[in-house]
Parts: sequence; structure tokens; C-alpha cells
Amino acid sequence: MVLTFFAAAMAPTVLPQVVRRLTGLAADSPEFLDGYAAQLGRMLGHLTGAATPPAG
Repeated sequence: MVLTFFAAAMAPTVLPQVVRRLTGLAADSPEFLDGYAAQLGRMLGHLTGAATPPAG
């Protein structure tokens, strides 16, 4: 599991062209990084049982 999240954390740096193709955003843009960090946090929260319901 740790290796999976390690790879996920590295993906935008190692594969910026894939990020651009999939999202239309630059891998180093604040919009992408904020959203990507939030998604990884949600996945970790669900896996650890610490998930919070979505706001709104």
C-alpha cells in the first residue's frame, strides 16, 4: 500500500504529459496540485476509516 501512494505522489513529477492529457492542466499548476492532494487525502481517509463526508 505504501508503494502505491509513493508512486501516486511521484506521478505528476514523473509523468507531467499524462497529467496534461488527462486533466488539461499542467502538473505543476496550483489547480491540479490542490485537487490531486485532496483526492489522495480522500483515498487515504477512506482506507484508514478517517473519511469525512464531502462539504456542501
